[in-house]
Amino acid sequence: MLQAFLEYRMQHCYRETNRVADLLANLGRCQDESFVSYANPPFVVMEALNYDSNVVTRSIRASVAFD
Repeated sequence: MLQAFLEYRMQHCYRETNRVADLLANLGRCQDESFVSYANPPFVVMEALNYDSNVVTRSIRASVAFD
């Protein structure tokens, strides 16, 4: 997908600094349904979002090779 763009920048976030994404990925991995939509975010997601908004993310540089 990235090859379609002329310029792009990738930034890595450790799962400890993006708990919302990590939490949602783990919830999705364990669910039986193929798609779930929430009218309101689960409470645990709101706690993780609060944590994420107060943590400084770390940037690393990495090269990406496409075959």
